[in-house]
Amino acid sequence: MPRGASGGQRGGGRGPRKGGGGPRRGQPRHGGSRPRRGQGRQGDAEQPAPRHEPEAYRPPPPEPRPSELIPTDRTFQGLNLYPFQVAAIDAIEAGHSVLVSAPTGAGKTLVADYAVETAFKRGWRVVYTAPIKALSNQKYRDYRALHGDQVGIMTGDVTIHPDADLLIMTTEVFRNTLFDEPERLSEFRFVIHDEVHYLDDPDRGTVWEESIIHAPPEMRIVGLSATVPNVRELAAWMESVRGEDVTVVEMIQRPVPLDHLTWVPDLGPVRLKDALGVLRRPFHERRDMRRERSPSRMIDWLEREKLLPALCFAFSRKECERLAVENQRRRLLTDDESSRVLSIFDGLTDRFDCPRTPAIARLRALAAAGVGYHHAGMLPVHKEIVERLFTSGLVRVLFATETFALGINMPARAVAFAMLRKFNGEKMDYMRCRDYGQMAGRAGRQGMDDHGLVISMVDPRMDKPHGVQRVLSGKPEPVVSRWNPDYGTLLSQYRHMGERVLETYQRSFARFQRLQHVSENKRDRTSMEERLLAARLRILKRAGYVEDGQVTDRGQFAARVNGYEIQAAEWREAGLLADLDEIHLAALLLATVYEPRREHGSEPVRDKRIGTLVTETLRLLTPFRTAEWEESIGEMTPLPDFGLTSVLYRWLDGRPLTDMEEITSVGEGDVVRSFRLMIQLCRQIRKALPADEKDVRARINRVMDRVNRDEVDARRQLELGGEEDAASGRDSLEDLVEADGADRAEKTEPSEPTWGPSAVRAAPPSDTTRSDARPSDEPSADGRGADKRSDDERSERERSDDDVTAGDPSSRTDPASSDEDDGFGAGIPGLDADGN
Repeated sequence: MPRGASGGQRGGGRGPRKGGGGPRRGQPRHGGSRPRRGQGRQGDAEQPAPRHEPEAYRPPPPEPRPSELIPTDRTFQGLNLYPFQVAAIDAIEAGHSVLVSAPTGAGKTLVADYAVETAFKRGWRVVYTAPIKALSNQKYRDYRALHGDQVGIMTGDVTIHPDADLLIMTTEVFRNTLFDEPERLSEFRFVIHDEVHYLDDPDRGTVWEESIIHAPPEMRIVGLSATVPNVRELAAWMESVRGEDVTVVEMIQRPVPLDHLTWVPDLGPVRLKDALGVLRRPFHERRDMRRERSPSRMIDWLEREKLLPALCFAFSRKECERLAVENQRRRLLTDDESSRVLSIFDGLTDRFDCPRTPAIARLRALAAAGVGYHHAGMLPVHKEIVERLFTSGLVRVLFATETFALGINMPARAVAFAMLRKFNGEKMDYMRCRDYGQMAGRAGRQGMDDHGLVISMVDPRMDKPHGVQRVLSGKPEPVVSRWNPDYGTLLSQYRHMGERVLETYQRSFARFQRLQHVSENKRDRTSMEERLLAARLRILKRAGYVEDGQVTDRGQFAARVNGYEIQAAEWREAGLLADLDEIHLAALLLATVYEPRREHGSEPVRDKRIGTLVTETLRLLTPFRTAEWEESIGEMTPLPDFGLTSVLYRWLDGRPLTDMEEITSVGEGDVVRSFRLMIQLCRQIRKALPADEKDVRARINRVMDRVNRDEVDARRQLELGGEEDAASGRDSLEDLVEADGADRAEKTEPSEPTWGPSAVRAAPPSDTTRSDARPSDEPSADGRGADKRSDDERSERERSDDDVTAGDPSSRTDPASSDEDDGFGAGIPGLDADGN
């Protein structure tokens, strides 16, 4: 086995030990010296032994297609259906709810398409829920291209056509409508839950459970799920709480199979068993092996073997950007291709009216080289530009955090992992098998590739064989209930149920699973979930939100401001909402939603009123937090953080976002996300205020108007993104698709290519693209948000430079809209996954 440099130093051994001088343990004291690592054992080599040249890629032999991947004679939208799609459609026709569990790229969203068209034909309305806003926006564009004004959207940022027949919304909006205005749903006959396995999300899973439990009995559920081992258990629970038949449809095989490899330094690409053989060697044999802290050689190999485009996952924002810049040296595009991608890039920046900032210049230079990066800390519009460039096929290598795998459909020829471990909030640990499958599922383009390649870097010193084996070959984790109602939900239900609210646990998936898995003698014991629910109710009573069996005025207000319900209610009760001027009101509300990252800081603001606000808010929340501490509540109500106040003041003065760089280390994307969350909180508060508090409502309106401009204006971004591409960008891309596709794929492409010009016209395609029956490679979405952080953020929180957003803004609408334009979801609790 060739030996290489240690500790990431390419030229030789470790530097001198601290304290210098004496010989190391085991080193002779007289005569000669122990060879340095990276040298031959005779000590005569000045350079590391030459690297082993990676072998050429040998694709796996084709396997016979199983019967579940052979299309039937049944057609829908002009495409032959797979057996699992036929089974799901038949269940819908029979009036059953249906759970579809299928791998990424299987085409399960075609089942949702069928439900939508069935509803339209019968004069019914449909709700389509998605876990993250990026996916909601994508579905809106896809369905609007098909059905025009019959499609509307309601997220925390935007409300368009709230009376449409197909209404795309976040799950929080739907859940809260069930609680507050159930009559609004009388005409809806289907609710489509995209990525229904998301109910095991620690922060937002409760919302999904409640949406299933409280959906009207006449409403049928179409649940789309990634492959999970206990989908039948989930269906059995749904049947038990809803009293209806739930048909389970499963598909095991992927239409585009995956080939999994590992990259071991000095060996290159090897099969898992070979990598495990290396990792199982004694440490003294592994410690001298060369380490590779960058996937550059792995990407060299992918480029040499013509396995691009590749999506390379790294679990750090900074690492994504660093790797992109490092790989900008590559010549991945011809001069003609480089000109074409710049034409598309410039067309998109013009369409979205992006100012020529250093960030845009950096992305443009990378795009010209066929390289890009994508993470949650970028401006939302910059992320969308990168996504659209990737769908064009002109970005050959994209470095992304795992948020790129959350719903938006952008497959690649290969998927690479810079490492298999990530920071889980407490320590470095191996990712879940389901997360790995989610990201790996991006490999393989339907209609272009016989199979997708997935390759993962392995560190011979740090990686453990059992951890690597579990990630790469283990079974996906089952869906586990995360039932944990927040204060707003508890207050909403208490208004209708009184003390019987404690019985809501009896219908939860948590209880259903508990009864399945505990012995008979433990079933009468009070569960942790029941104790937590009772503790929260006692806290609400102690704090004056519930008195004499009734929800007080303070509680009624808080029930409509979920996500930050306690803070908002305390600010109102103390008179802060009524007494503060616009600037300080904006500062208070921004501080309520802002959650700083450890490495971020901003210039302190010189404003004595802010100092008194810090003291006042601490005094107001301390009694509530004390009650939580006494009741052993794990996550106490967070205190406001005024760290972005100086940035807010400049923004209110009309300064551009680029002017903030000199006073803060907070990224542009985090600033925009926090501002949007503040606007969404404003909308909730405004909607929850009684009619006689007109002055406060008017002041909040003015705050929203001043903040909601330029990059913060989410509605404007969505509307601009839905317009037709400039002719130059569209035409050049169509020409390139024709030429480039011929070079890299000899087989017939699908009728709607998953990476072609239609993607740039209407946004990244989803699994609703017309290739669903011969399914496009649609990655599943995973997300989160009813807590104070976003999906994007929680995923990237795995390292110190993760993404932190606040709240789930899903129940709020566009700030510029009037109350009458809010639609039935406005003002109801919950903050969305993205926070953008």
